[in-house]
Amino acid sequence: PETAPTVERITDVKEIRTRLDELSFFARTEVLSAEPYDALSVENIEHACPLDMRCLRRGVVIRNLVRPEALEDPPTAAYLTELAVAGAEIRVSGELTELMLVYDHHTALVPIDPQHTSKGALCARESGIVTNIIRHFERLWDDADVFSPLTGLAESTDPELTQAQKKVL
Repeated sequence: PETAPTVERITDVKEIRTRLDELSFFARTEVLSAEPYDALSVENIEHACPLDMRCLRRGVVIRNLVRPEALEDPPTAAYLTELAVAGAEIRVSGELTELMLVYDHHTALVPIDPQHTSKGALCARESGIVTNIIRHFERLWDDADVFSPLTGLAESTDPELTQAQKKVL
């Protein structure tokens, strides 16, 4: 019997959006997202926000990496703040250059051409590929700054020294 491909090439934008909707709908544990945009269109926000909120209400962990420039765009910053207040974990990285999405540590989406994301996406279910994408995401995550929904700014992940520690130093 012929098995389904474990890496699928999707070039139709409508089909990519449908696949993202399905993956979001069926996500049960975690969604990892690294999005190197400087701003999201209002259309993208209006499409993504209900999907993300539905995931969060179901208890799905959302971890989102964004670039610092995304915080300078008011609609994008408001969207990220809404997500963070609802429970999403958001970190900010100036080193972020790759677009990647991972659903339930099982399915990953990356652009066919990282320089021209409009050319389509690769949807991988191959464990070796997905695991390597997750490892790359985790390295970026560990080096990123925590996003604070109260200030809209990234906070250093380095812990603040206590008064006693400051006196010792």
